Amino acid sequence: MKKISLLFLFVLFACSSDDSGGPKPATFNVDLLLRGWAYDKIGFDGLDDYPHNPYCNLDHFGFRNRETQEFQFEEVIYTADYCASHQTFLRWEPDGDHVNFYFGKHYIGKMIILEVTDTSLHCILEMDFNGDGDPDQQEVRAIPYDPYDSF
Repeated sequence: MKKISLLFLFVLFACSSDDSGGPKPATFNVDLLLRGWAYDKIGFDGLDDYPHNPYCNLDHFGFRNRETQEFQFEEVIYTADYCASHQTFLRWEPDGDHVNFYFGKHYIGKMIILEVTDTSLHCILEMDFNGDGDPDQQEVRAIPYDPYDSF
C-alpha cells in the first residue's frame, strides 16, 4: 500500500479557495488533537496496518496551537532506509465535525473526526488523492506518538 502525504498531494494537485463563510463550532474536543499522532491503520477500502519504515521513527503528524505555532499542522513521512523525510506544514482550522487544512489561504482538504480520545484518533481524510477533481476519502486510525517531544 502506498503512503500518501499531504505535501505530496499539495504539489501534485491544484488548490482552490474555501468560500464556506467561516467555521462552525467544533463538535469534538479540539484539545485532544493537540499532540503528535503516529499512523496505525490506513486504507481507502477497509483498514490495513500502516507500512512504517522499520529503520526510522514512525511516520507521524500532529496539531499545535501555541504562541508562534498557532494552528500549525505538521506531518513527517520517512522515505528511505537512511530516514530521509518529507515534512508538511499546514494551517488547520476546526469546523464542526472536521478540521480544514490550508496552505496559506488555499484550501487543501479536510479531516473528518470520527472519534478522538487520549489514546486514539479515528478520522477520514477527504481530498483529491487521484487528481480527478473529486474528493476521495482515506480512513486513518492513529495513536499518540511524539518522538521529539515537540507537540
